[in-house]
Amino acid sequence: GTTASLISQQDIFSDNKANCSNCSGGALNIEATGSCSVNGSAFISNEAGSHGGAIYTASSNFTLTGNSTLRGNQVTDGDGGALYSSSEESLVVSDTFFLNNF
Repeated sequence: GTTASLISQQDIFSDNKANCSNCSGGALNIEATGSCSVNGSAFISNEAGSHGGAIYTASSNFTLTGNSTLRGNQVTDGDGGALYSSSEESLVVSDTFFLNNF
């Protein structure tokens, strides 16, 4: 697999769609292994067909923190209205607000 690093700080991801029936991660779809850090970002009204209305991650080290907000995100037919992780490794979520995701 591919190894990558992603850092998002104080970004806004709004009204994005992964709109096929098996598409995941309306705003972010992280298929690469490696570290990913999202800090103080907002994910608002994003949509995916399968998993993770806002964020889908397969990252082996994913961190979501710093007063991030996930609001009004949805999955059409699947799991994780806001966030879905397929990794069995590290997933850290702290200081994050989840509101009206389905």
